[in-house]
Amino acid sequence: MRTLIRLIIILVIAWSLVAQIFFLAVPLCLYYLAKNDGYELILIAILVDGYYQAFYHTPFLSILAVFLVGLVNLIKPQLLMYTGDNEAIS
Repeated sequence: MRTLIRLIIILVIAWSLVAQIFFLAVPLCLYYLAKNDGYELILIAILVDGYYQAFYHTPFLSILAVFLVGLVNLIKPQLLMYTGDNEAIS
């Protein structure tokens, strides 16, 4: 079931980026990054930039996706409750 929900969220993100409905795409991307690693968002950004032929200039969406995924993957372990040696749950 979790895989189906991930797939639906990814498809809605891709559709909303192609349709330029950013008020739907941005919150879904942030939710997806909070729950998962988000490497799929880089692929979606590259495909959407290719769809809009943004590679002739600067592919801002792909650069932003790589930056956000990297930033969230660096910050996410620091936000966990049990990160030290004093973990209550093993």
